[in-house]
Amino acid sequence: MKYAVAFIALLFVAGCASNVLTRYPDAADGDTGTLIIKFADPMQNVHVTLNGRMVAQDKFTERVEIRDVPAGVAHQLSIVANSRSRADAIDVQREFKIKAGEERVILVATPPRSTGYWVYEGLTWLAVMGWIIYIAAEQD
Repeated sequence: MKYAVAFIALLFVAGCASNVLTRYPDAADGDTGTLIIKFADPMQNVHVTLNGRMVAQDKFTERVEIRDVPAGVAHQLSIVANSRSRADAIDVQREFKIKAGEERVILVATPPRSTGYWVYEGLTWLAVMGWIIYIAAEQD
């Protein structure tokens, strides 16, 4: 039974998203700001480019923070993310300006879960519960 509890605890921890913290490549010595990209739900395979330069590649995250973004000029932002568990991919192209010392937040909506995700989750839950019941019955 102790192995069943450890296995279930491992399942909860194994797939956690992490925040991405990075700096703008070739950060200017002048005025800068911070750009925060916030997804509604954690997304897998997140790729972010700023002015054509990769700042995050193939990340599983809910938040990307880019520091030292040059202030006062127009920036081109591209966000692409895809996951088997989502019905659609994310493809956001946006132009923005940032002020000196500003912390600008861009919110990104995430698509709903796919049908395949719910089938997989249901079958996994049934398998885990069946395994726990089998182990519990075997010990009696």
